[in-house]
Amino acid sequence: MTDFAVQCAAKPAISPFISKDKGDIANRVQCATEQVKNSLLTGAKVGVVAGTTGLLAYLGKKSPALVQKFGQVVGKVIDKVLKTTKGSANPKLAAIGAVLLPAMAALSYIVGEGIYKSGQIDQKYTDAAKVEAREKGYLL
Repeated sequence: MTDFAVQCAAKPAISPFISKDKGDIANRVQCATEQVKNSLLTGAKVGVVAGTTGLLAYLGKKSPALVQKFGQVVGKVIDKVLKTTKGSANPKLAAIGAVLLPAMAALSYIVGEGIYKSGQIDQKYTDAAKVEAREKGYLL
């Protein structure tokens, strides 16, 4: 399995130089720079979400009474939304779900956004290389 740092920094920096459709070296350097910035920003956002989730887990472990109370509140909200009369089965599971589900959704969104932006950057510099090749062809 490839190291996370390699995936986040090295691959985006190297792939424009390997690609055959990125044009001259200046275009490749600009593409690599944008890809690394995008990748590092995405990694930072993932780190914030993961760190916040870890911090909440740590605080929950240190204060089980708080987790129990939070789970009961979440359970009541779920019961009202689903319009059920019975209480939720386990307040701890409700609390865990209330923390993990938004974290998973946020991570999914952040990674998807990073992949989409990476594709946009790649296309931008591929198009720039094509325009440059056409202009050079007309000038010759």
